[in-house]
Amino acid sequence: MNRRLIFSALLAAALGCSDGTLHPGGTAGATGSGTAGTTGAGGTGGTSIGGTGGAGPGGTGGTGGTLPTCRTDIGGQSDVVELAIAGMDGTLVAAPATAAVTVTSIGSCLTATCPAPATSGASAIVLASAAQEQWTLALRDAAMPPDTIKVGDRFDLTIDATVDQTFYRTVNQTVVLAREGEVMVFAASLNRFYQPQLPDLLPFGIAMSDAGAVCQGTAFVGCLPRPHAVRVSIATDASVVIGVGATAPIGGLSITDGDFTELADTGSCDAKSRTLLAGFRLPQTTP
Repeated sequence: MNRRLIFSALLAAALGCSDGTLHPGGTAGATGSGTAGTTGAGGTGGTSIGGTGGAGPGGTGGTGGTLPTCRTDIGGQSDVVELAIAGMDGTLVAAPATAAVTVTSIGSCLTATCPAPATSGASAIVLASAAQEQWTLALRDAAMPPDTIKVGDRFDLTIDATVDQTFYRTVNQTVVLAREGEVMVFAASLNRFYQPQLPDLLPFGIAMSDAGAVCQGTAFVGCLPRPHAVRVSIATDASVVIGVGATAPIGGLSITDGDFTELADTGSCDAKSRTLLAGFRLPQTTP
């Protein structure tokens, strides 16, 4: 087993969130509690997504406290995101690419050959261009209906991909399927050390920013997992804050924060922070 898979398994165990442990509990705060201020009436600290934020007695002049422990007492299944896209040679796409494509087949990674790190839970979506280029998109968005992408659908494909060679090789990928400039489906899988990164979707009118760590998991092999919430803004819609494992609608899209976890270094952490985000256009309803 390689180092990346070992750290992924340890991270899942440390967070203990495979059964829906991280769910929105209100507006995300940067910290879980507040230290008393010098003056002012009693106030409350930030309420955290996925964790319980303690109340701070201080008013004006209070300072942030420590993050709350990630909760493990919430039932239900968290929304999951997976993404990997490979070229005709079967290797992960590691450079930007664009093309007009048609969906030629849709299968399951349970039986089809899908690029790692996709699991058997992902769908294998084959995309082909008029120039006879072909890509295999391994995609899983637990919130997305299975008929969102159909054989014969045509899209403008945009792949934003780079390679991070720090310590060990990881490929960062953002995939967008659009029509006439409008996002129909997107997904991102990103890895880097320290602060987790976000995909650049501004060319499609989607702004994303880090809403801060919301809780803290159990340290493992020198790494301290801190799930973050994502703030999403689209056009004139009010922004929405989405916690890890949660899904929210905004601007005609449904967006899922499958993972957005910082791995803080406590002295010997050599694993990368991880981002897994996805979204799809909601069906239009007749007034």
